[in-house]
Amino acid sequence: MFLPRYLADTSALLNLVGISKSPLRLKNLTSLLSQDRLKIPEAVAREIRKKDDRLKIWADRHKTRCVLRATNENIAELSRISRDYKRYLGDRVGAGDPIVICMAMYYRESWFLVLTDDGGIQAVCVLEKIPYVTSSAFCRLEGL
Repeated sequence: MFLPRYLADTSALLNLVGISKSPLRLKNLTSLLSQDRLKIPEAVAREIRKKDDRLKIWADRHKTRCVLRATNENIAELSRISRDYKRYLGDRVGAGDPIVICMAMYYRESWFLVLTDDGGIQAVCVLEKIPYVTSSAFCRLEGL
């Protein structure tokens, strides 16, 4: 049976387990980590550390299992993605959005779905033919 893997962005993580959400969802995400089915780019980890204390603690606790570090290989398309899709992704230096796209392209053969609620990332996923899922669809897929 095929079990999807996810590359999560900040918007989806905040919508899934942000301050007002159930702590049970955080346990569900941790379970996906233990199955090697959830990853977050290092840039996303930096963003969530600034936005949500509970997610910061979770990301720090599980960083060796869930955080993907940027390398020359997995963000090789960063200049092109940032330039070509600036209107969708913005142009903040160090922002996670273009890195999520680059990593999704690099890890395409590993069957990652981008987990995002960000309309800009969703638009670029469509244009680059990268599969994505929203947090509400993710909850349905994973039975949460």
